[in-house]
Amino acid sequence: MAGARSALIIAVNDYLDDNLDDLRAPLRDAAALKGVLADPAIGAFDKVTILPNPTADMARRALENFFKRGGATEVRVCHFSGHAFRGTSSDSLYLAMHDTDTEEYPDSTSIPSDWLANLIKRSPARYKLLLLDCCHGGLFKFRGPDGGETLGSDDVDETLNRSVGKFAPAPAIPIAGGRAAVAIAAARAGQGSVEKRHGALSEAIIEGLSTGDAGRADSEWITPDDLLAYARDWFTKTGLQQSPVGTQHENTADFLVARNVSYQPLIPPDVEELLRSPTPATRYTGIAKLDMVASSGAAGAAQAVRTRLQQLVQDNKGSQLGELAQVVLLRNSLTVNPAVAGFGRVRRGTTVPAHEITVAVPHLGDRWQAECADPAVTLTRHSDRLAIAIDPARRGDIAATVTVTSAMGDAEIPVTATVIRPEIPWHVPAFPLLPRRLHLPRFTDAGRRTAATLACGAAVLLTTTSAHLVPKVQLQGWCIPTQDLPVLTTQSLQPALEKAAREFESSHTSTDCADTQVRISITALSSDGLAERRIAEQWPDTADADPRATPEVAAAADAEARMAGPAPQVWVPESSVQVELARTAMGGTAPLSLNLPAAAEISEASVAASPFVLAVPDSPGSPAHLTWKQVLQDGWRFPRPDPRNSTTGLLATYALYEAASDDRDAEKILRPSLGGDDLRNDLCRLRLSTDAPPDGTAFLMPEKYVSDYNAGRPLGDGCPVANTAPVTTTLKVVESSTPAPALDVPCVTLTGIPASDGAQHELAEAFCDHLHSAKGLAALRADGLAAPRSSAAMPNPGTGAAKKVIDTWTSAQRPVRVLLAMDVSGSMKLTPPGSSTQRIETVRAAARTAVERSKMAPGDEVGVWRFATHLSGNRDYAELVPLASATSDQQSRAAAALASLTATQADTGLYDTIQAGVRTLAEGITATAGVDPVNRLVVLTDGENDDDPTAATVQDLATELRAYDVEVSIIASVGADCAPFEPLYKFDLTCVEKGADELAAAFAKALPSRAVTPS
Repeated sequence: MAGARSALIIAVNDYLDDNLDDLRAPLRDAAALKGVLADPAIGAFDKVTILPNPTADMARRALENFFKRGGATEVRVCHFSGHAFRGTSSDSLYLAMHDTDTEEYPDSTSIPSDWLANLIKRSPARYKLLLLDCCHGGLFKFRGPDGGETLGSDDVDETLNRSVGKFAPAPAIPIAGGRAAVAIAAARAGQGSVEKRHGALSEAIIEGLSTGDAGRADSEWITPDDLLAYARDWFTKTGLQQSPVGTQHENTADFLVARNVSYQPLIPPDVEELLRSPTPATRYTGIAKLDMVASSGAAGAAQAVRTRLQQLVQDNKGSQLGELAQVVLLRNSLTVNPAVAGFGRVRRGTTVPAHEITVAVPHLGDRWQAECADPAVTLTRHSDRLAIAIDPARRGDIAATVTVTSAMGDAEIPVTATVIRPEIPWHVPAFPLLPRRLHLPRFTDAGRRTAATLACGAAVLLTTTSAHLVPKVQLQGWCIPTQDLPVLTTQSLQPALEKAAREFESSHTSTDCADTQVRISITALSSDGLAERRIAEQWPDTADADPRATPEVAAAADAEARMAGPAPQVWVPESSVQVELARTAMGGTAPLSLNLPAAAEISEASVAASPFVLAVPDSPGSPAHLTWKQVLQDGWRFPRPDPRNSTTGLLATYALYEAASDDRDAEKILRPSLGGDDLRNDLCRLRLSTDAPPDGTAFLMPEKYVSDYNAGRPLGDGCPVANTAPVTTTLKVVESSTPAPALDVPCVTLTGIPASDGAQHELAEAFCDHLHSAKGLAALRADGLAAPRSSAAMPNPGTGAAKKVIDTWTSAQRPVRVLLAMDVSGSMKLTPPGSSTQRIETVRAAARTAVERSKMAPGDEVGVWRFATHLSGNRDYAELVPLASATSDQQSRAAAALASLTATQADTGLYDTIQAGVRTLAEGITATAGVDPVNRLVVLTDGENDDDPTAATVQDLATELRAYDVEVSIIASVGADCAPFEPLYKFDLTCVEKGADELAAAFAKALPSRAVTPS
């Protein structure tokens, strides 16, 4: 052990003074506390001395001997349990001993608190803790010019500052560099202290240390701060009318009272053992294991690994170990792609398309923030994407920095632009209205050089005369395009469509400018979702935005409009499913400015296809075939893009939902894609990695993606081809029993575009015809797409099934407010048939386990009630943990409250509790980030409603459920049934009857289930 650890326990049961009643608890408390402190796994104290019923002289000598001796590394804990009384002055306190005379000789026959405080302050021991389980303990203070700070007193109601927890365990209780003297008392200055079987403070501390509940989930050690915080919570939960308080001298530093026996290190001890090995190869293995821990999905694991890697890099500079740690650290760090937002030269006053940056935060999804101090730069977030826009209001250079921060590191994105003067409009003297076709004289071959000269002259003329402004155009050679066809698609289809578009332009362009000059303008988005929404909304213009919208909403709409580009006349999505979702979203029969072809036409509009396949990194041990059962049970993990936006994400989720018996089973093996809407970002990361992929890596995706990856083709703008970063791992397609949907890539012509006419529609149809032609199909096939298929021949979801997938996924992402109401009526003391365990014990174990293993996020909320009858005045329920944000601390409080449930002798006020719970949830509803939360009351009961005649009825509950958006989930355990609730099933109420061995699963299903964090 690092430094000697000693404890002195003074316990006074018997008193000679008639003014002081004898007590029963102190000696019992002393024995129990000694056991905890002396336990090598908890307190690890070298010496624990009990002083039973001492006289004042005996106690004074023992205290002086205890605090005056000892070295500078020692820890000293003194516990007093007995009577205490006020002196003649209002701020004096005396600890009563066996021979105390409270009236004649209080100073000489008791221990004055000021004398004890000075003794503790002068002690050479590094850390001193005084525990006062007595009345009026709040009067104890470290007085004097260098006295202490009182916390939790009558006028200051707060706990000690809690120290930062450690991520990795140490072999022994360490000694930090500070010094501390802390006192914790059971009651404020004007309060008495309750004695039952144990003294209140003694019982709380013994329980908190022995179970580890006094510690925090992220720390191996329990500090005085933790003890005080736990005691306050414990007093509140048990309904005691007294408040523990604390005071300190100097500072608490890292005063470690005991080990937290419930602590589960975020970095497993076996990994730490590997990292401490003297053998380099073993330490390398430890670093590889760290990478696996970061990908485990455990709360806080990724941040813990990152902190440990930073330590390894710092401690091993210049060595191969340090370099390897640096590589793994970078893999577990925030990245931005692209890393620069360079706008180049832009004209003042124009609208500049936003730069889209993908922000990848390993293991934390979209938990990141971005800011920029330059007012010329506007930031808009879309899931994992950051749209950076500039306002070129003034000429000159824009040089700004966007800072992106997260728990997994930070990044800075330089933003540069040069704002030049506004464009001088083109004027046309000879053609006042300039039709789309510009007819110029024909030239013979012999006159080509002259024609070029004339063209230059025409250009000068166009810029210097006439008052008629014409749109910006792109010169085809020296010809001006007369028809511009806007096409919308995704980035994964863009290369093939660009090639087909150039071929189409070539076949529709004349060398002498006398005929139609065609330009195909392709806008490529990261996924189909934005296109589907804007088409359904009739391609809204920024000017049409709701004037009542908040600046944030308006900015988001503007950013979407910039990214989506002009309204398309041809849409080439990855799947006809997106077309039908857009059609459904349009709804109604009102005249539309943007129309889709009939559904029958869409079913035959496919120009290419790509069936979904199950692919894994090719290695000697990779499987050739996988069943769904193997996929679910063998630890496979699939990245899944946002199915609201990504066709790949939607179809993959549909396939896995169909294959699994329960959607929740599918969600267990899905994790958010690093690319947000584009799965190719995950493939890019795999391509660029120099390490073998983690075990269990798998992809359910279009066959084209496998082809692009293995062929070394680009995987988006931010991912280089293989010849600049060799493909070290190829992907292998394995046979699977999973249903295989497919991309059917329809070419869809849109009508009703403002300013469009018959000629434009003919051009749009001609382009789709070209994609169906041999040349068009060849361009698509060359980019890894297969021959077209009818959508009717593919096992793709219908519109209803697709919407259900999206709704199921969206619901799983909504914040959830869960209030757990636990039955503690007298019947909970009974034991189920064939068991020796009380119902309450089974229930609290199942509920606590479910909360500890739940995937609640800080955006969720959780609270705990207990109920019977008349637990709090006339109320049948009592609040144990108020409904609040589900931080790790809040979840720990909820788990602790559930673990401490005890049955009462009361009846079952079931209906009153449900009614109150519904109202409590309804009154606190607030939308988070524009998303309404799921409000869920989870009720565990083992009996029917057994309350007084004035209690709520089933009809009253129906009224509440009809009025409020609250789900009620009733778990009827042994002894209860769901029959009384059947009239309420038409509302958001469910009831399940579960045996004792099914409770954990029932609780788990009632709590939020989120996809694991990305790796």
